[in-house]
Amino acid sequence: MPVATQDDAIRVSTNGEPLRIARIADLPRPLRSAIDRAECPLLDSILAQTPAFVFQPSPAHRVMAVVPCNALITYSLAFVFERTTEAEPRLVMFPVLAPSGGFTAADTPGLITWNAAAKTLTAIVENDYCGVRETRHTYRHGDGSLNGFTLVKLEHRKQMCESEAPWELLWEAQPWPRLE
Repeated sequence: MPVATQDDAIRVSTNGEPLRIARIADLPRPLRSAIDRAECPLLDSILAQTPAFVFQPSPAHRVMAVVPCNALITYSLAFVFERTTEAEPRLVMFPVLAPSGGFTAADTPGLITWNAAAKTLTAIVENDYCGVRETRHTYRHGDGSLNGFTLVKLEHRKQMCESEAPWELLWEAQPWPRLE
């Protein structure tokens, strides 16, 4: 598996397969600069367990990076490289569940994973307390939306200390009715 170094140009597959980065020293400079600007606490111990990853969702889409940030509950930030991977990427905002109802936008949707085959990002908002609700947002790539991803599903579950409760569907996007 190729490994990026600070001086290497970022090279990723155009089919969505991610380049995984498990050490701070291997982060390309532009990405490291964006991480620092976003004040994402980064530790090698976190990267060893949850590597950062750089991927290009499709040949027509820009290269993205997802980085785990250290906190009481680890979360991720996503970045998109606008024109070139040699320039600092910008932070990506995602639609998320608003506590008072409806949706809002956030740059910290939870701990993010990428499924290259399904072309989906999944963000889980975890909690360290027993008996509290956790949420999972699923974003699908490929419809031409602002950042290339659209919120398509929202699920929740009660965090159990001894076992994991099943996810329950809270909301799922439906195709828009055809205007005729």
